[in-house]
Amino acid sequence: MDDRPLKRYSRFIGTGTNNQAEYKALIRALEAASDLSDGDITSYLDSELVAKQLNGEYKARNLVLKKLWLEVKRIRERFRTVSFHHVPRTNTHIREVDKMVNETLDEFQKHL
Repeated sequence: MDDRPLKRYSRFIGTGTNNQAEYKALIRALEAASDLSDGDITSYLDSELVAKQLNGEYKARNLVLKKLWLEVKRIRERFRTVSFHHVPRTNTHIREVDKMVNETLDEFQKHL
């Protein structure tokens, strides 16, 4: 299996909690993935809460997170399967994404 990214994308998505940001980023990623495939998608998340909510282990009780959860549920219907896995922040890919986030935030701060 080739685990190289097919596409890299980073954009400021506004303010919110870490879990809200995780959901918003996942929504953007799934939307981008739907342009490339309708097959099997594997998502690696560093938010254990979000991964467990999406896998049905926890309920999304917070109203904002529930709305985002419903949006992910709607988008995942575009694919044959979508799986969600929690990975630690020390994961190489997560560290690369964190670097992209920090670069995007730095660029956004320059324009304030």
